Amino acid sequence: MNKNKNNKGQAMVGTLIVAAIGVIVALVLLSGGISKGVGQLTSTSEVLNQSITMAAASGFTDIAGCQNYAGTPVVKNDTYGMVITTGNYTFTTRVSPTDSLKTLTVYTPAGSDYASKTLNATYTCIPDGYAEDGASRSMVTLVILLSALAILAFVLFYVAKNLQGII
Repeated sequence: MNKNKNNKGQAMVGTLIVAAIGVIVALVLLSGGISKGVGQLTSTSEVLNQSITMAAASGFTDIAGCQNYAGTPVVKNDTYGMVITTGNYTFTTRVSPTDSLKTLTVYTPAGSDYASKTLNATYTCIPDGYAEDGASRSMVTLVILLSALAILAFVLFYVAKNLQGII
């Protein structure tokens, strides 16, 4: 009879250890994999006074790290700080010829007074990898929530199943 109680105790401890290891592995995968990219998928960033060297007339200047922009960009003269009119530049999105990815770019139209000059731009950057539609951003947070619930369900099911005959 003593031997039977000892086996039950060992089985209970073994079950709890396996459940704890399962939870630790799941949390590591959740924190390092799924939730790591959530900020990039759902957050924009404000860029203040970024120095941009405009391309020659009818040319493009790609902005690294941004796939698009939000709001209305404000561009100022680097030397005098005066706001540049929008006829001298165009913020747009295109497929970059260097890496074939969607990127934010500043177009210098023909006749621009600021071709090949350095300007300062303030804008809201939508980073590479950003989920542009609201449904995708909502789903990302739901995936994390459902993953956490799946971890909880695993623990409850595993422990209940393995301790059922022991207790």
